[in-house]
Amino acid sequence: MTKEKAIELVKQDAFALENLDAKFKNYREIVMAAVSINGNALKYASEELTNDREIVMAAVSNSGYALEYASEVFKNDKEIVMAAISNNGSFKHVSEELQNDKQIVIAAISEISRYKLYSLEVFKNDREVVLAAVNVTGNALERASDELKNDREVVLAAVSNDGSALQYASEELKTDREILMAAISNYGSALQYAPEVFKNDRAIVMAAVSNSGYALEYATEKLKNDREIVMAAVSNSGYALECATEKLKNDREIVMVAVNVTGNALERASDELKNDREIALSAVSNSGYALKYASEELKNDREVVLAAVCNRAYALEYASEKLKNDREIVMAAMILDDNVIKYASKQLREEILTTTFEIVTTTDLGINVFESKEHKLQVALDDLRSPLEWEEISDALREWRMGKGDGWRLPTIVELKLIYRALHLKSMGNFNLKHNYWSSNTRLNHTHVSTFVFNGGYDEIISMWNHKNTCFVRAVRSI
Repeated sequence: MTKEKAIELVKQDAFALENLDAKFKNYREIVMAAVSINGNALKYASEELTNDREIVMAAVSNSGYALEYASEVFKNDKEIVMAAISNNGSFKHVSEELQNDKQIVIAAISEISRYKLYSLEVFKNDREVVLAAVNVTGNALERASDELKNDREVVLAAVSNDGSALQYASEELKTDREILMAAISNYGSALQYAPEVFKNDRAIVMAAVSNSGYALEYATEKLKNDREIVMAAVSNSGYALECATEKLKNDREIVMVAVNVTGNALERASDELKNDREIALSAVSNSGYALKYASEELKNDREVVLAAVCNRAYALEYASEKLKNDREIVMAAMILDDNVIKYASKQLREEILTTTFEIVTTTDLGINVFESKEHKLQVALDDLRSPLEWEEISDALREWRMGKGDGWRLPTIVELKLIYRALHLKSMGNFNLKHNYWSSNTRLNHTHVSTFVFNGGYDEIISMWNHKNTCFVRAVRSI
């Protein structure tokens, strides 16, 4: 290989330097070309060239991390180190001598503060360094001197960045109302570090629970019984209901707010309100799992249980034995995840698993399939054009169904499994075996979707927003 060819290679891929003959790794022009593309290619340069100041400067100017591959001489070169640190270089590769250089420390303070790479022992009483550190990470205050922990400006900067830094402030400054308010406005639970007198201060506690409902835990018993404060707390986090007094856990309005924010807050309500139908409905509509905390009576309430399983399929586990035998409720849960069939009654489980499917008729529009008198489905004869991204489905479906009548939609994952057994296993439907099929069932806070693989008969959850994820669509409608 010629020198010119080697230069051409590293210009296309800097790391190609790794596989070149040793002689090329010692050619200044080749190595310069590589590190100018990616500074980290310095790793593959000859020892002689890692000692070349111009080469090393070019490398760290491209990528600060390249300082790791420089010779020890340049890890102690202030100009090179400053260039590296200014370009996201790691402080841990700086020489021990320069790690004690104030200018270098301030330049690297973001990395030092976040990852605690440096004790700050040398500079713990240096106001400029500590102030720079706490402005990046408030908890860097922990490593400041006692004198600076009592410096009002330093502490105010620290708690404004991270309220939990209040724990490292001097006892004197913990009583400073402005500092305390800055801390709890940033992090409500910083109330735990406040002197006891402030835990009974209504304005301070109100500010704390408005930021973090669970800060109610640190308030005095008197304020845990303050209706307005508890209402503010549960409005922020329903779980804060746990910290309220028994009296307020039985306050219908407070509990209703709590379960509307966090359905599972029903667990903290009084027994009386766990039996309140309206509250239970709100709770399970927010989080189906809240059914677990409803009264036994309401676990047998069809509307409450149906709302729960439509929100979270596995809430079926907490339904009464009677409703675990209710076909509509079990099927509603299975639309979200058919694995919940394990919680259905034995009788209903066997009935569903042994259901036979019949093809009623094939029309110009689609194949009519029925499972039972209650569940009839028409399946389109063909897929909607080519594989689609999630966000393309709505327009494509709207365009496809023109002239085909109303009601065409994406199938649920349960319906796709029905179609697999009723049609595909009988060599009907002409389903694509190289791509997944979209279902209408979203997952993980509506960021992913259940898809079905006809080449194997299983479902797979994928991201709806990854544009590389394209799947086919087979439209269906209930008949």
